[in-house]
Amino acid sequence: GRKIPLRSSVVGDFISLFHMPLFFFISGIVAYKPLDKWDSHKLHTSLRQKVTQLLVPTLLVMAIYLVVRYGTIKELVNGPGRYWFTYCLFIFFATYYLMIALCRVIKKSWAEELLMFLSLLAFGVLCVKHWQGALFNWLQWENFSSYLQFFALGLLCRKHKDAFQRFVSSDWTRTLLVVLSLLLYVCHRWKLLGAGIVESLNVNFVLRILLTLWVYVAFVRHRTYFDGESKFVKALRIVGRRTLDIYLLHFFLLLSNFQPLKPWLENNQSPLLELILCGFLAVAVIAITLLLSQLLRSSNFVGRFVLGTKNNNTEVEKWW
Repeated sequence: GRKIPLRSSVVGDFISLFHMPLFFFISGIVAYKPLDKWDSHKLHTSLRQKVTQLLVPTLLVMAIYLVVRYGTIKELVNGPGRYWFTYCLFIFFATYYLMIALCRVIKKSWAEELLMFLSLLAFGVLCVKHWQGALFNWLQWENFSSYLQFFALGLLCRKHKDAFQRFVSSDWTRTLLVVLSLLLYVCHRWKLLGAGIVESLNVNFVLRILLTLWVYVAFVRHRTYFDGESKFVKALRIVGRRTLDIYLLHFFLLLSNFQPLKPWLENNQSPLLELILCGFLAVAVIAITLLLSQLLRSSNFVGRFVLGTKNNNTEVEKWW
């Protein structure tokens, strides 16, 4: 019979469906605070903090990266490029704070629901309209419309934590989550839904939400393991504390884009080989990036204004 067309890169295809949505989802969970915890001073302080933590480091490191790679910063006019992630995350926070300010005016605690409505509206518009150009690159129209829903979902799960806890605690709902995720992933993987609007909604909306919730629920159910003291868990904690550093700096290690390795990572039918190779490269890049981060953080100024967070244990006066 006719051979069903199989998508290339099993590992990359699967991970790409949830790794960015998961991070935005967790960011939403962490960002949530009840409306009565917000006032004008808190909003101003929080926005200023996000400018310092996300916006300034992104723009500074991006400019340095462009100089190192191209010898010029002219590409800045076309948008944040590879550094879209933290730039877009800042836009999410700023939009959330705007929703909070609006809800304080109307005296309704609807900020998270309004943000979700905005995200669904933007996603719906994106399905029919892809605006291009430097302005929309800086507004992050494509990524804003594709990922705001996950940030809003994290906020809503935290806001309605009792209902979410019941969801996590029910084996029936967890089983349904796993079964639907696998079923829809098989449909995506083997192109059973074609290449039209149905597949687009599956891979860009339904499947991503299901996989994000699946991975997060699995983490929550085994969270006691991540409270342990094994070397692996301690390493994960270090990576967690330095996630921004890794993201900002790792592009400097990828200037060649690993061109010689592309044949091994694309269009192969060996997920195990791909997983081993990608895992080895990821560990090596993260380790070198963390070392570079530690060296740069010997300067408090660099740690605060270039890498976005204050340094710990960088004073050397007590050594002498």
